[in-house]
Amino acid sequence: MINIVGPDYLVPILHLPVDTIKVYARQYPDRLPPRFRPPGIKKLLWVEADVLAWIDSFRPKPKSIFKGRKVNPAYSPDQTVSGGSTV
Repeated sequence: MINIVGPDYLVPILHLPVDTIKVYARQYPDRLPPRFRPPGIKKLLWVEADVLAWIDSFRPKPKSIFKGRKVNPAYSPDQTVSGGSTV
């Protein structure tokens, strides 16, 4: 089920008053999650899943802990270097 939310839903998440959210929606829409705009409706609406995905997009990506040399995926342990023979 899709949950449609209004500016009151964003208030505790973004720590902004409703009036600021309304101004941002008009003047700075890039500072808010993508809006949901059904035809003929002028209310400020968002899909809850879009809001949560937008917030998640700002999380830092985990760094790889592997510090070793990258291995060629085509390499097989049975192969030898420079066409030599295996024993």
